[in-house]
Amino acid sequence: MKAAAALIVSFMVFLVAGIAGTFLNGPFDIFAAASLAFLVPYGLLLVFCLRGKSWAYVGSALLSVILILVTAFTFDQKMSPLLLWETMVSTLLFALIALESFKSFVELKKP
Repeated sequence: MKAAAALIVSFMVFLVAGIAGTFLNGPFDIFAAASLAFLVPYGLLLVFCLRGKSWAYVGSALLSVILILVTAFTFDQKMSPLLLWETMVSTLLFALIALESFKSFVELKKP
């Protein structure tokens, strides 16, 4: 269960550091700015995951799956190489969060 929380924290740190690097090294990108909005739901889900709420694990798994699907539509040929790399790595983190959150949910529901 703590692994799912650790993955969420690592995604949040990666997102903030990556977007800061994108803003410092390249032109302003609307996708980078908009992706900072996902700190709020992941932050709330993290708080409830640490409290042991099973629905928070389901929520983080569903949010991660949705973001994996949405990420496919954000690829643009004008995207900077740094932002492209960040998007690919964040997709991997989304997949890991989804799998680990689902596993944690199943562990919480075991009698």
